[in-house]
Amino acid sequence: MGKIYPINIVALHKEPHVDDAGAYLLAKEHGGKIFPGIETAKIEFLGERFNNGDELLKTGTLCLGIGRGRFDDHAPENKGETASSLMAMFLGIENEKGVKNFLRYTHNVDSRANGDSFDLANMLKVYWQAYANMPLSPEERREKEMMVFDWAAAAIIAKLENPEMPKGFHVKKLLKQCQQEAEKEKLDITPSDYIDIEKYVEQIDKGQRIRPWGLAVLAEIITQKTGDQQWFYDAVLVKIRDRIYYRYQLGEFDRKAKIFQITAPNGQQIRIATLNDDGAYHNKIFRNENGGKCDILIQKTSAGNVQIYTNSRSKNKLPIKTVIAIIRSVELEKKKIDSRRFPMPYLEKYGEIDEIPIWFYSERGEMLLNGSLTADKPATTLTLEQLLQIVKFAFEPDRLPKECWRSKKCSEPSCILSVLRMEFCSNLRRFASQNNPRRDKQPTPTGRKPQHLNPRPEEIKTPPTKEQPR
Repeated sequence: MGKIYPINIVALHKEPHVDDAGAYLLAKEHGGKIFPGIETAKIEFLGERFNNGDELLKTGTLCLGIGRGRFDDHAPENKGETASSLMAMFLGIENEKGVKNFLRYTHNVDSRANGDSFDLANMLKVYWQAYANMPLSPEERREKEMMVFDWAAAAIIAKLENPEMPKGFHVKKLLKQCQQEAEKEKLDITPSDYIDIEKYVEQIDKGQRIRPWGLAVLAEIITQKTGDQQWFYDAVLVKIRDRIYYRYQLGEFDRKAKIFQITAPNGQQIRIATLNDDGAYHNKIFRNENGGKCDILIQKTSAGNVQIYTNSRSKNKLPIKTVIAIIRSVELEKKKIDSRRFPMPYLEKYGEIDEIPIWFYSERGEMLLNGSLTADKPATTLTLEQLLQIVKFAFEPDRLPKECWRSKKCSEPSCILSVLRMEFCSNLRRFASQNNPRRDKQPTPTGRKPQHLNPRPEEIKTPPTKEQPR
């Protein structure tokens, strides 16, 4: 036997995902000898970031999915793994049938965002969201967090122990019993609130939408195992709350969002939404009919943090790499760092760069994140208006006044790009014009794609990209 690590605290990030919960359960069920005390260890959900997970392990804190240690799938050396797969390999159980199936599922969800809205991974996110914005005391929030975590744990344990698919399903009967129970408790639920779950149950009844880690399969296994329908009942209520909350956020988006339409040089019609709101579903709403079928959403929270989302279903080519390059350049100049020292490929990098760690460029989903649920970051000083200006410029390089590139000087002091000096703007215009043929007959600079925003000999070497929690 190798080293032994007595454990008194298990640390996970806020609102942990299925693979994080799975890592804990694998350690608890199979690693008792290596991690003595894990059965009674306190579970902590942490928001802050730290990089000493392996050191903390020696002092009794097991970090799963955070800490940049051996069980953090966001550490560069663990790229392509999940917290569960890291734990399974450490324990030598990755080839056990139930474990292998679970690892395959978490990998698909984690890396390719595969999953039905009624799969465990998405249901868990919905469950967390149900309590995220509630005004709870620390004690009440802790109680709710453990309730959600235990709900997910019950499903994972049941499926690990029963990897085979059930031979029949009784979710229709379970749903009817849940509806009767809701009526007895006089819950404020209307028939229309059941539409999503009823549609799902009908599909299961017809033999459709049956997935190994779907709600119907898990409910069947748990009900057969315990005879208790409470797990399914909790899931139904969560989906109903989610539907009600989504409807509320639709109204908030309609009331608060500002939508701008621009025409890119190649004739693309681009719709950009800006929004000041903390809602968690706006990054879904802006893509659909009710949200105006926008291509990009720039959302600023009450804390000042900004997320820029792109619509993966958009038919337009979205130059999001150019957007992050400009944002990082502006942030550099605001910190009195000459942005001309940095080559374009470095400023376009996925992940975060050392000089501007407050912005993370996510390859998955092509998102720009100034902080996230699992990574607290200082808020950017850029306003929504300035960020909109940057996004517009990335799409419309021709919107820069002619005087800027003819006179070789900045003609708009109010322009956020003025901090970058004229050379940056002209280089970016040249690069954009080569990728988006102009519709007009204005003279177009020619030449190769610039390797620098503002070329200068004292170029730094490109440091490795950092990863960030989901």
